[in-house]
Order: sequence, then C-alpha cells, then structure tokens
Amino acid sequence: MSIDCRYFTNGTKTAYTLKHTDTGMVEEFEKFEEIPVGVREHFKRLTTPKFCGPDLSTILGLNSVFYPDWPKACGHPDYQGKRCIAESCKYADEAGGWEKCLYLQSGKWEALKDV
Repeated sequence: MSIDCRYFTNGTKTAYTLKHTDTGMVEEFEKFEEIPVGVREHFKRLTTPKFCGPDLSTILGLNSVFYPDWPKACGHPDYQGKRCIAESCKYADEAGGWEKCLYLQSGKWEALKDV
C-alpha cells in the first residue's frame, strides 16, 4: 500500500488528506485525531499546512471542506461557461487577488480592466 499524506488550510479551516495511490481513493480529515492511528505517524512531519485556494481545492476535491459554494462561473467574455479559477487567474492577480477580483464581486468585466 502506498499513500500520499497532505495538510492544507484556506486560512480559517484545515484539512488532512490521505490518498491511496494504488486505488486513487482520497480520505479527508478535519482534525489530526480523526486520522486512523495506523497511518497517523506519516502526518506528524506535516507541521505547516499548505494554502489551498478555490482552484486547488477544486482540483483536489476539497471544496466540501473549504469552499462549499465553489466552483463559480467565469464571466470574462473569452471564458463564458468555464469555471472561475480564482487564485490561478491572471486577471484576478491584476486586481489584487481572487478575493478582491472586481469582476467576481461586481459582475462587470469593465471594472477589472481599469485596475
């Protein structure tokens, strides 16, 4: 059995993930104490969680833990019908980060162009 252990945060919540690489199954735990005793030792070296924004959370399947109201649709004219990629978006970076994306908050692409 081969496993991949990870520790994430979105700034307010934390989660531990245990991926069984042979099957691809991922288990998630909100608290260290919830991790099965048999594999808990593999998590002890993970002292600092890695930040997990909405895009990474979507990729890892952790939206139910960190961003339950995600994914959101992108309204940029070139990306209509696609999902918003939040922290991975170059347009959000220009606005000061996905949390401050003027387009995401106001619904107007023109507002982001002026930033």
